[in-house]
Amino acid sequence: MILKYIKSNRTYVATDLKTKQTFASILLQTNENKEVELVAVSSLPEKSEFQAGNMLRLFVLQLARFDPSIVAVVALSRTSHFEPRDSKDDTIRYEKYVRSKEDPTMRFHLSQGAKFVEILKDARPHDTNNLGCIVKFKYDFKSKLETKRSRTMIDKSELESILRQAGVHSFQFT
Repeated sequence: MILKYIKSNRTYVATDLKTKQTFASILLQTNENKEVELVAVSSLPEKSEFQAGNMLRLFVLQLARFDPSIVAVVALSRTSHFEPRDSKDDTIRYEKYVRSKEDPTMRFHLSQGAKFVEILKDARPHDTNNLGCIVKFKYDFKSKLETKRSRTMIDKSELESILRQAGVHSFQFT
């Protein structure tokens, strides 16, 4: 597996080394609060054994942890298994479901230290399985940054070493 960085869009992609097929990507943007937003993470279901969504998220979190200009990473996500019933209590059920930590996607974010922020209603109207909602999480680095003010930026070789220790053995910076 190889990671590539596409500079024009702040997009990272995971590509199969043998087939050269891109099977996962993550699109980032920085908001006015110096928070990196995980705008879109996508992965081909037939390549799920690579755990590319998880790998790309961890990669972005590592980048953010070592960049003192980034104070947080914000993830806009959705549930995987909520089942609407077309009843008036669906909104209440949805909110309880998100907070229950039953859903694998919610656990995906919480497992790496994200904090639930809010449910954004009417943010994705076409997503009827999630009642048009997006769940907002925040990975906060500001408090860690305060204690590491003397830490300088890491260089490329140091980042490569961290990635290897995390189990990412093939990657490329372009």
